[in-house]
Amino acid sequence: MKKAIILLFILSVAFTKSHAQQLVPDDQFSTLIGFLNEENWPGAAKLSDDILKNIPKNRQDDDGPAVVRYMHIIAEAGLMYMGKATKEEALKNVEGFTGHLIITPSRFVALKYGLNRIVSSEDKPGNLGSSCTNRKGTDLYTSESIILAQPITAEEFKTFEGKLFRIGGVLKSISVAGSMLPHFNIEINEAILEPGDKE
Repeated sequence: MKKAIILLFILSVAFTKSHAQQLVPDDQFSTLIGFLNEENWPGAAKLSDDILKNIPKNRQDDDGPAVVRYMHIIAEAGLMYMGKATKEEALKNVEGFTGHLIITPSRFVALKYGLNRIVSSEDKPGNLGSSCTNRKGTDLYTSESIILAQPITAEEFKTFEGKLFRIGGVLKSISVAGSMLPHFNIEINEAILEPGDKE
């Protein structure tokens, strides 16, 4: 049964178009969003890879490529989760992103743990965590550890509850976790929170 994905990439359209249209054509970006929402992992992986290959080397860490890079990570995670790519294949296709900027879609901040939410790290105060799953929360694609460039206090974080933010930062590491239900563990370094798009 096809599951509707909750990547919230739709919420990133206005942001991405304003920053990325010079590098990522609107029609390709719209098609990529459609592939992800339909869980067409082969289509999403190929198109996002093609887009990134056409970005000049000196523009690889602009906002547009950073958004598409995250989309490609999700597409590879989907292929791996569905058994259409081995862990080794999926990891090989994304590990080259290490050291480059990635930008997530907009997500709500929550004070208690929740899937597809930005939460405070219980282990490391001042750091954050997040995840990406399908709408039902049954398919986990990423588990994300976020190290902020400027740590925020617990009190400050509370003021963000219920608000949308996107996360941008440098992909410090990416690895595969889980045997039966594989997903990516990613660590985002030098991260900043930026207000997200309205629903």
